[in-house]
Amino acid sequence: MRQLARGGSTFPQIGRFSSLDEKKSDSSLRSTLCRLRKNGLAKKQGGVWFITPKGADVHKKRQVVRKRAEFMKLNRKKKKTMIVAFDVPEHKRGLRDWLREELLFLGFEPIQKSVWFGPGPLLEKFVRELDARELLPCIKFFRAMEDELV
Repeated sequence: MRQLARGGSTFPQIGRFSSLDEKKSDSSLRSTLCRLRKNGLAKKQGGVWFITPKGADVHKKRQVVRKRAEFMKLNRKKKKTMIVAFDVPEHKRGLRDWLREELLFLGFEPIQKSVWFGPGPLLEKFVRELDARELLPCIKFFRAMEDELV
């Protein structure tokens, strides 16, 4: 278990705050710690707060989501040079939905439901995953610049 904080009823204050800010901050901290304990994410033992295994798991998942969001933001800023068109059969609907989600993650934008425009080249790992899921025969890749689109 990782230690969150040490102290009696409150955290030591860091930085310079007015006494009003300290009271607000102290109250906010106490209510946050109570909520974490109530949800099983943290526990207090002998005046020391610890993160529980459940809390560590939630924290790890949130970090993954945050990193994914940052990656998506970076990919959206990349120059778009590729069109991906696909025709995935109805019996592979789940894979089709997965493909759309992954294209969004990679910074692509839909032109139509099965035609997407985004940054290229695609990551080699992604292409291998398409092959492993037997989607490559259903997909066409085109090189294009945004000013070439009508």
